[in-house]
Amino acid sequence: MDIIHIVANIEPLNMGVWASCLRGEEAFMKSGIYSHFWSCSENHPGQVTKFKALDLKETPIPEIVEQMSAHFKKEETLIITHGAWLAPSRIGFYASKAGFPWIYVPQGMLEPWSMNQNKFFKNLYFNFFEKKYLKNVVAIRAVSLIEKGNLEKLFPAKVFYVPNAVAEGNKNLKEEDKTNFVFMGRLHHKKGILPLAMAWNKTLNSNPNAHLYIAGQDEGELNHLQPYLGGNMEYLGPVYGQEKINLLKKAHYFILPSFSEGFPSSVLEAMSYGAIPIISSGCNFEEVFQNDLGYKAEPQGNSLENVLKSLFLEKYDQQKSNRNVEWIQEHYTENKIAQDLIQEYSTLLKNVHKGK
Repeated sequence: MDIIHIVANIEPLNMGVWASCLRGEEAFMKSGIYSHFWSCSENHPGQVTKFKALDLKETPIPEIVEQMSAHFKKEETLIITHGAWLAPSRIGFYASKAGFPWIYVPQGMLEPWSMNQNKFFKNLYFNFFEKKYLKNVVAIRAVSLIEKGNLEKLFPAKVFYVPNAVAEGNKNLKEEDKTNFVFMGRLHHKKGILPLAMAWNKTLNSNPNAHLYIAGQDEGELNHLQPYLGGNMEYLGPVYGQEKINLLKKAHYFILPSFSEGFPSSVLEAMSYGAIPIISSGCNFEEVFQNDLGYKAEPQGNSLENVLKSLFLEKYDQQKSNRNVEWIQEHYTENKIAQDLIQEYSTLLKNVHKGK
């Protein structure tokens, strides 16, 4: 069996989408499922080489689908598109018309908060194009339980839930003489970074035993953050690879007061290294609160200020840090999520291999 994952692009700002489809490739291969990764934009130097770049200007989508039909058996191939609105949905639609089963993974882009941004244009495009395309999907995957409920209101019969996976981390003893808070994500209004900076400025900005690290690529908020940066609030820019892992290992708390998420893989990754999450209800991750793994903070002043002050005054809960690691290892490892997906795929295709 083959799976063709299709994303709009592999730019750093789109990492949450494209990185999620790379997880579990080895686990799938052990079950006889081979993964292919396609991007609808040109790959640039230094970007992920696993992705094949599709030149849609040179090769129209119907011709791409014709080439797919020549190389892949329709009864043994799934097309999975990640994200909404762009070329992946159009490719999925044309592939489905040619007989390929198509799974759509919107990755939170159809969540109510996101739909209300540029509301007129999104609703217009959704009703005239995206919704028409989605009549051809065999299934829609939600990556959080809250997203599943929202998608079922739009597509009652086609939604299943399997979250994104994360690479396995490990337990880390956190330093005792300083409390490190980490924000990691795009510097975008949606992520709640400005309310966080303002709350920090009112609570912990002069405290030598607290530090807020802000990591991520700017997407419009850095200029607004500049007046608050300095002292114990530090902007690192984008971090990747071992630098990112080292930052998460020393983080006592990972804070993401987002207005809206599909399912934030960054939170999973932070938890896998023992960073206790401080997240909003917009992160769609109620399991954190249900299992007493972290704390809630909404993207507004009083909520963030109260959480920052109270947590800094408390003794750090190393046991809770360790429980976060254990919980991620139990529920969100690449192998676990791959097996859950294989079970779902087996209901759509008879030729899903079960391994040796």
